[in-house]
Amino acid sequence: MTKNFQFITALILFTTLLFFSCGQMSPQEKELDALQRTVMSIHDDVMPEISTIRKLQKQIKKSDQATTEQAKNMINRLEKEDDAMMDWMKEYNKPNYKQYDAAKKYLLEEKIKIEKVREGMLTVIEDAKNYIEK
Repeated sequence: MTKNFQFITALILFTTLLFFSCGQMSPQEKELDALQRTVMSIHDDVMPEISTIRKLQKQIKKSDQATTEQAKNMINRLEKEDDAMMDWMKEYNKPNYKQYDAAKKYLLEEKIKIEKVREGMLTVIEDAKNYIEK
């Protein structure tokens, strides 16, 4: 019972500190946090489509047309978009909010990058589905 009490006390203390530390963000930090959440929201929305890309690749590779130039091109495009997402994730680092100008510039650039990744992924998925349906 003592360990439970200590755990609950520690949890309450941690939650309280977290609550107050989040409430003490400057307006600039709040702006950067909102931009950070936007970037990650774009990522989170499109990331599940990686499984769609990989399923489409397998489907094309198993098809009778797998050795055609058109099939190889479609497989390469799917791989390219898969790689684009993996590369973006590897290279992304949450910036230091204390360096407002640099952080804002970085987040705006990353937003553009992840939007391009999203567009590329959704386009190639649509193209691959159309290719398979032919």
